[in-house]
Amino acid sequence: MRKRQGFTLIELLVVISIIALLMGIMLPILGRVRKQAQAVACQAKLRQWGIGFEAYVGDHDGRMPGYTLEAPTWFASRYSWVLSLEAYTTHYEDMLLCPTASRRTTDKSAATPSQFVWWGHHELSMSHVFGSYGYNGWLAERPYRRLAGRTGSPVLFDCSSASVLPMHDHDPPEYEGHFERGLARGFITRVCINRHNGGNNMLFRDWSVRKIGIKENWILRWYREFNPAGPWTRAGGVQPEDWPEWMRGFKDY
Repeated sequence: MRKRQGFTLIELLVVISIIALLMGIMLPILGRVRKQAQAVACQAKLRQWGIGFEAYVGDHDGRMPGYTLEAPTWFASRYSWVLSLEAYTTHYEDMLLCPTASRRTTDKSAATPSQFVWWGHHELSMSHVFGSYGYNGWLAERPYRRLAGRTGSPVLFDCSSASVLPMHDHDPPEYEGHFERGLARGFITRVCINRHNGGNNMLFRDWSVRKIGIKENWILRWYREFNPAGPWTRAGGVQPEDWPEWMRGFKDY
C-alpha cells in the first residue's frame, strides 16, 4: 500500500494566504454592513421617539416638552425631556442609546470622538438620566414651544449633549469629536457629529426621520429667527477652505 501523505508546507502557506486574503476582503465589507445596520436601528429608535412625542403633544395642547421646575437646577432641566417622554415610550431605556454610541465618558477630546459617546447626568434624583440623542432646546423655550407647528423643525437627533440651542453663527467643530463647553458659540458642535458616515440621524416635527449631512445643520430651521443663509452656508458666502480641515470633504449646503 502507498503511504498516505499530508499537506506540504507550501500547500499550507497557500491555504493560509488565501484565508488571509479573503478575510482582508470581507472585514471591510462586514464593517460597512454593521455600520449600516446600526444606522437603520438608530432611525427606527427615532421613529419610536416620534410616536412618543406625537402622543405627548396631543396630551399637552400642542406644546412640546419644556424645561421643568422639578429638576434640581436649571442645568439639570436640560435633561427633563427624557423624563417627560418616559410615560410615552415603550422599552424606554433601550430607546435612549444609538447603537453606534457605545462608550460613556466625560473626556470629550480628540482621543474620544463625541460620535461614539453617550452622555449621562448624576444630579440627585436624575441619576438614571442618560442617552445619546439630543433635544432641540428651542422647542423647550416658552416663546417657541408652539414652533412645533413647523414641520421642518428638528426635534431629536444624534447628539453628544441632552439638549442644544444651535444658532446660525455658531462655529463648526475645530476637529472631529470637538466638544465646545462654552454656551455662547458651542451648541452646534454637539450635534455636528459624524456618527453615521458623513452625518447623523434626525427626527423632525412632521415625525419623519432622515439622515442629515454634517454641514446641513446650518440650514435647518432650529427656531423661528434662525437664518438658513448664515455665514456657514453657500448662500452666506462660505468657501471650502473656511471649514475645518476634517469637514472639507463633506457635502456643502
